Amino acid sequence: MGVGTSYRQAALVARERARRLRADSQTGELRTTRHGQLVGDWVEVFAPVVFEPHRPIAWPTAGSLLLDDLPFSVRDPATGRFRIAFRVFCAAGFEAGRPKLWRVEAFPDASQANWETFLRALEGAPPRVVCDNHYGLNGAVRAVFPDAELYLCEWHLRHALERLMAKIRTRA
Repeated sequence: MGVGTSYRQAALVARERARRLRADSQTGELRTTRHGQLVGDWVEVFAPVVFEPHRPIAWPTAGSLLLDDLPFSVRDPATGRFRIAFRVFCAAGFEAGRPKLWRVEAFPDASQANWETFLRALEGAPPRVVCDNHYGLNGAVRAVFPDAELYLCEWHLRHALERLMAKIRTRA
């Protein structure tokens, strides 16, 4: 798994090596399956133990902490419409000049309270935080890291400006 193998491929190899392939109930012939749930279960059980010695216990004390979230949507079968099921909060920074994923956690929404919970999970405070202009995130950064410089992400600013300019062009 750590070298990029898919859950499905790793599960197939594990079943073959353990000689735990299912037999067809009628013919007795062995069936191969690529269902990845076996490996998914292993990751759920063992990843926290394997990752714990490498987990950061404090926020970076130099450079910038980059914060953002990624929404995960699901389709409502009754209406066919998509809705956000949850959001994954991410924090990244740099250590020894190399990018590092500092923290990841899922939350039901991007409220200030949830961002504060996420930011309070580690000790210390970064000197600078880079994020978009989301009210919940900005409020949480100001509450949890009051001395940190809050810097708005240039990519998000450019993206917002491009959307605004597109609206202005369509009106003209």
